[in-house]
Amino acid sequence: SYTVIVWVRVSSFTSTFPGVVAAEGRSGSNPIGWSMYLDNNGGYHINHTRWSGTSGTGQTTTITFGSGGVPAFAFDTWYMVTAIYDGAGTMGIYLHTGGSRYLTTASNSYSLATDASWGAFLGLRYNNWLNGRIGYYAVYGSPLLSAWVDTVYESTRIRYGV
Repeated sequence: SYTVIVWVRVSSFTSTFPGVVAAEGRSGSNPIGWSMYLDNNGGYHINHTRWSGTSGTGQTTTITFGSGGVPAFAFDTWYMVTAIYDGAGTMGIYLHTGGSRYLTTASNSYSLATDASWGAFLGLRYNNWLNGRIGYYAVYGSPLLSAWVDTVYESTRIRYGV
């Protein structure tokens, strides 16, 4: 189980899938691990993906900017993004922007391989660099309750002019 919280500001998209933070690797040709990344594939999205440690099959939770009440994506705007996996089969991603929190969850019981080559990356995912800035970054070894995530947002947002 884990929680990863990141404040991120994007200046431009120099690739389709710029990474925010990732702990990924390969087991043969299969992707393994997890990542948080942006994409502008048919709109702007923030994603949290986990891959099976054996099959390379992935499951992704996605928040789409400009849909379902989520504001449209804006360059050079700070967003707080949180990826959570509870260790019991549920993963999620939170987006905090403009004083509001948006959440999406999915089932995911993949176990992550521990015997493959791993890398932990901030601002990178598979050679897709983030063109922007990363502010606050924290990793927790347990899933944080949404109230705690909201507390982190409220206590750090002044640093980012939000």
